[in-house]
Amino acid sequence: MVVGAPGAECADAARRYGATAVEEGRPGYGRACLTGMVHLAPEPPDVVVFLRGDGTDDAEELPAVLSPLLSPQVDFVLGSRSRGNPDPGAYPGLVRIGHWIATRLMLLLYGYRFTDLGPFRAIRWQALSQLNLSDPDYGWLAEMQVNAARARITSVEVPVSSRRPAGSGGRNSTLPAFFLAGLKVLLTVLRPRSADPPRIRKTEAEPQDG
Repeated sequence: MVVGAPGAECADAARRYGATAVEEGRPGYGRACLTGMVHLAPEPPDVVVFLRGDGTDDAEELPAVLSPLLSPQVDFVLGSRSRGNPDPGAYPGLVRIGHWIATRLMLLLYGYRFTDLGPFRAIRWQALSQLNLSDPDYGWLAEMQVNAARARITSVEVPVSSRRPAGSGGRNSTLPAFFLAGLKVLLTVLRPRSADPPRIRKTEAEPQDG
């Protein structure tokens, strides 16, 4: 399934290859993901994979991202560009710094060691549907990781690559856009604990090595 703006090139390509294309005309990465979840909810799959449809994420790495879910003890897999080998310019330094700060705060506040806020990720539907995700834009990726940590969902990371989108200057490439996105991520990470979603595991998850 591909979610995108009406007439989006990636949606047209999805249809050609037999995938379902869901139109979401409103802006926002998180909003597109939420629209996809709404579409899946009547007949949910066991596992949902999120990745960008512009070629930034390498779909050929999907088996590596899914493989930890062969263990019933794992609910959430994050593809980490920090552990992988991104192309030059695909994971800019400012973004790396911002993600380093955000993930260190997650470790300090919630005891979960992530190394990236990468978009390539897989999660069991049962876990995803209980995370109370709502952010429509910049905070979606961090919100999923923070809520997964608060709910004590067992999470692991696998290294993934990343490519620079063809014919694009890259997302959030300007300083104002970077700081806006960074502020939203930090506010998401620091959200009061009173907003915690319900726990879906009683056992404490082991922090991942970073």
